[in-house]
Amino acid sequence: MFARTIPLQIPFIFPIQEIPKVHSFHILLERIEQHIEIPEEIKDVIELNDYAVQTRYPGDYTPLEKEEYERALKITKRVLNWVCKTLCQQ
Repeated sequence: MFARTIPLQIPFIFPIQEIPKVHSFHILLERIEQHIEIPEEIKDVIELNDYAVQTRYPGDYTPLEKEEYERALKITKRVLNWVCKTLCQQ
């Protein structure tokens, strides 16, 4: 989970403020939107919340289907690319 939330927290560096200690992409997106515009396709990251919660408790989750895994990976890559692009513009 840590690796997935850090990219969304990075834009908080620019308007310097305390980074919220949450694991909800919805809340992080709301906080980030107070400072920068977030493209709609980046908001798909909210779909990954369920995976983060499920994998916190070993053995208490259902395995992903290949299509689900590929979609999660695609979303993650899209978010990381957007964060890198956003940081380069700052």
